[in-house]
Amino acid sequence: MGASVFINVTSVDGIYSADPKKDKKARRFDALTPGQLLEIVGKAGLGAGSNIVLDIVAARVVERSHIPLLVLDGRDPENLSARF
Repeated sequence: MGASVFINVTSVDGIYSADPKKDKKARRFDALTPGQLLEIVGKAGLGAGSNIVLDIVAARVVERSHIPLLVLDGRDPENLSARF
């Protein structure tokens, strides 16, 4: 791809151990390895109503490409301009 970073803009402020909208005990991760990311998204179902920050295909692209993934809270567009 030639990309230096994979940016995922979403409705949460990061990747959590569970859906933070449903689980108040969900833990936010500051950093993950590609393997840890795959483990988290692999546990989530892809059925109707699933709410995961990244799908398994995108997680595999991150792993295969060896590029950093940046998850930004898209509810505030300033988050993108503040980073770049």
